[in-house]
Amino acid sequence: MPSKRLAVFAMRKLWASPNTVVGAAFAIASLLCAWAVGRRPKLSLGHNAIQVTESPLVPTAIALGHVVVYGTSPRWQPGRLCSRSGQCLAHEEMQHTLQAEVLGPLYLPAHALLGIAAWLIDGRWHGPTNILETGPHAEEPRPWRSLSAAVASVPSGSRGSPAGSRADRE
Repeated sequence: MPSKRLAVFAMRKLWASPNTVVGAAFAIASLLCAWAVGRRPKLSLGHNAIQVTESPLVPTAIALGHVVVYGTSPRWQPGRLCSRSGQCLAHEEMQHTLQAEVLGPLYLPAHALLGIAAWLIDGRWHGPTNILETGPHAEEPRPWRSLSAAVASVPSGSRGSPAGSRADRE
């Protein structure tokens, strides 16, 4: 059985690899920018990803395949606790790596489309319409939140209207 688990592990990483290639390119750019502005970025393995810290290119963090790039604020580093349940930002970002393993090359386009839809409907990328963000942003992070739960959490004034009402976004 260990060989079967190893094969599944390898297939998940391979399926997500187009996203990881994009993430690696972004990580290299982040490292170069960090060094250029005098920061001391760190590379590590953890939370199902290659982790890069001290990037001046992101305000908090971004997961691209099996690469997670963290910003410069001490508040948003991989081991820093940031929720009442004892979760850190790395736990949230790890959920995105798991999503990439399931969606493979469709992950980045799906994330972009759902993010834009949430921005138009909810007024923000991380709104309840973006089902690739609601699970990871839950008090107990997980990769997915059901579509019915996501629809139920959309303010009633914004359903059926592409941009929602101004009150929904304020």
